[in-house]
Amino acid sequence: RERHNDNVITSLEETLRQMQMTARIVDWVRWSARRSYWKVLVSVILSLGTPAYMLHRLMQLAADNMNRKAAESAAQAAAAALAAESKHRWRFFRRHVEPEPILSEGADESPPFGFWVYFTVIALYFLFCSGVLKFFWDYYTQSQKELYLTVDSSFEEVYHEKFIHDEAEDLRYRWTVVRPKVLNILQATTFYPWLPSVAAWEHRRINEALQKDVFYLRQLARQLRQPAASAE
Repeated sequence: RERHNDNVITSLEETLRQMQMTARIVDWVRWSARRSYWKVLVSVILSLGTPAYMLHRLMQLAADNMNRKAAESAAQAAAAALAAESKHRWRFFRRHVEPEPILSEGADESPPFGFWVYFTVIALYFLFCSGVLKFFWDYYTQSQKELYLTVDSSFEEVYHEKFIHDEAEDLRYRWTVVRPKVLNILQATTFYPWLPSVAAWEHRRINEALQKDVFYLRQLARQLRQPAASAE
């Protein structure tokens, strides 16, 4: 019974350290998942946006070329009609007729391509988009599975400084207790960027409790043991 308070304090300290380790590992996994997610998102935007812009430019250039050729052919046809008409008239009645500019109103009002051309292009683009999305989604889910399977590597990355200076056997033993909890948290979340985060001030409070409060509690437990020792 004399060491009861010390045992309670030791249990409290170990619980705080396990909470700290769990929060750091989960934060590391969430940060790694978010970094991979943003890479995939940027790749998807570039993979879908670049072909769409190039396709739009190609169709616009083709439409301008078709309109230009249509205008040229219409002008040539008008000039040929005027020349043919002037040959059948008497020279006395001939007069110079200025050719009126022919406005291609139909080309401006109606699309240069047919309906099935636009339908085929849009359908092919949507098929391309679905293939790209499927590819990148499979890639991201695979990277998320790798984070789950390599959670031990995440632990090594987070505490690599500790392992440089000493063996840190207490950390490895604590990790054997924390690891199932971290895996349960990861299994409960289907999208790792949405993992719950621990605020910086909460990390500071845990550190303060470990560095100050636990020390004060041990001093208080020592003072509570001293009267019992003096009475004996």
